[in-house]
Amino acid sequence: MKHFRTILAYAIVCILTACGANTEKNDPVLERPPYAVWTDSIRQFPRQSSYYYERGKLFVRNNDSAHAVRDLEKAFSIAEEPDYAIVLSSFWLDHGQPDSARAVIRPALGRFPYNQLLRGNLFTSFFGEGRYEDAMRVTDSALAYDSASAGNWYNRAMAEDALRDSAGALRSLERAYRLDSVDATLTYELANRYADAGNPAALAICERIIRQQEHMQKKPDPYTIKGIYYANTGKPAEAIACFDQSIAIEYTFLQAYLEKGTLLFKLHKYADALKVFGLSTTVDNTFADGYYWTGRCQQELGQLKDARLNYQRALAFDKRFTEAREALRKIDDANGK
Repeated sequence: MKHFRTILAYAIVCILTACGANTEKNDPVLERPPYAVWTDSIRQFPRQSSYYYERGKLFVRNNDSAHAVRDLEKAFSIAEEPDYAIVLSSFWLDHGQPDSARAVIRPALGRFPYNQLLRGNLFTSFFGEGRYEDAMRVTDSALAYDSASAGNWYNRAMAEDALRDSAGALRSLERAYRLDSVDATLTYELANRYADAGNPAALAICERIIRQQEHMQKKPDPYTIKGIYYANTGKPAEAIACFDQSIAIEYTFLQAYLEKGTLLFKLHKYADALKVFGLSTTVDNTFADGYYWTGRCQQELGQLKDARLNYQRALAFDKRFTEAREALRKIDDANGK
């Protein structure tokens, strides 16, 4: 299948390139705003790569893939600028074509080896395919060029995680956090890891975030992470209070419902947990985890018919939900179905 997709991508490029001259003259889309101004400029200066590039980016923003790839390829064929390679390779990654992305990235990196955005796209191309050893090698080269980049250390942590090196991933995340403690993604990621491990450093990070939010709109994330820490250190009352704070701040924050409900489930408070998961699926009626845990609570309460129905709902919204499939099979086996 991957081979077929690569052939298809190549065919698309070939067809669009071959037909480029004709479609440029006869394509009414190019004469409409906001593209018309760039089309006029291209007519006057057909070898000006930046005009194709700017029009291509407009097509990307407006989800017109066929026109976008034609313009981006044309710009890159005229001038192999790093920005063109970044946007074009990002286009192929967004369209599930990592081989096509690498065909753009590799020669561009040969010319611009210090470009970290290109190297980041190369990392993504391997990581998205599950080629974690290759992704790790990309982080090696990225860090060799720039060891002060928090993004490079964060990517390394992702690769180490995928390779089941939890200790290495934590060290890389800590390094990233020291370099950029403002970045929300890596800050929350590190705090979550500390919370999962029962490390009180999670509380310190969360309190810092909460102080920073004093004069702006509060976020539910730090309160949820604090709750996870308390749940993992045997303080369920404090944990539930934190989860309730998260929900009060943002009632649609599903992770808080999930954490609160699973904690109550572990405490054998199945009826209370059932209410929490019921609320979660009211907030989002496509929330597969909410239906699965609703089923778990109902099963513990002897409501097997309702449990079976909710396992089916979980699978309807997430066909890869292995736990829901297994729970449904066990109920059916017990009932001789």
